[in-house]
Amino acid sequence: MKKIEEKKVYLKPNVIDEINKRTVGNWRMLYKNEMDLMSTLDSIIHKFDNSIFLGEYPPDGQVIKRGEKISHTWVIQNKGNVVWNNRILEPINAEVFGLDKKELTINMGIVYPEDKKEVSIEFNVPSIEGVYEIIWKMKDENGNLSFMNKIGLGLHFKVIKSEKYV
Repeated sequence: MKKIEEKKVYLKPNVIDEINKRTVGNWRMLYKNEMDLMSTLDSIIHKFDNSIFLGEYPPDGQVIKRGEKISHTWVIQNKGNVVWNNRILEPINAEVFGLDKKELTINMGIVYPEDKKEVSIEFNVPSIEGVYEIIWKMKDENGNLSFMNKIGLGLHFKVIKSEKYV
């Protein structure tokens, strides 16, 4: 019977400790064979989750009279390989401004990879004059943040007392 030889696959070159002449650090990743490597890569590629921001309207920075409604729409795209199923956009700082987090939470529905999605919100602005910034972050169906390394979708607006821009 012929013995099958296992190949070791190196993704990155070894780092050599020049004093002791040996491989050090975590610069190399060993896989038992090519199938092991392919299986790992396949898992990473098929679970890749990403989004990109394409635009928004009206432009950020609206000036609104206190108590009036503000409407805003963002356009985002699913740039990963994961279907967004029942994800939400949840404001992370709405309570700071006295706004209801549940009222401002947006249901995303189902968004397939490469699909673009227009996400809209409408709510009454606070009755206190000032400059506001609300940030929405995406969460999956289990309530986990989807993109920890991303800033989120933001809405900046100014609330004024009258029609005069002060």
